[in-house]
Amino acid sequence: MKTKSLSQFLCDYFKDSEQILVNAKWLQKRITESVNTERVMQSKIRELELQNQRFAIKIESLKAEHMISELESKAVYKLDVKA
Repeated sequence: MKTKSLSQFLCDYFKDSEQILVNAKWLQKRITESVNTERVMQSKIRELELQNQRFAIKIESLKAEHMISELESKAVYKLDVKA
């Protein structure tokens, strides 16, 4: 029986008649690590999406404030007051 690394196991082709021995504890550990890593990555993705939404809201707010300050700084109406 030959020992293969994980990369070989994922890439090699095995015939239907071949029997493969797998260390169940090793496989269980790898699956658990993969699931935990996926959960952490999904949590980080959600966190970054929320941060992105907050930045988009802040940008829109700053655009609105800039537009208001431009409108307020322009003299649209001038009053001619004579006493």
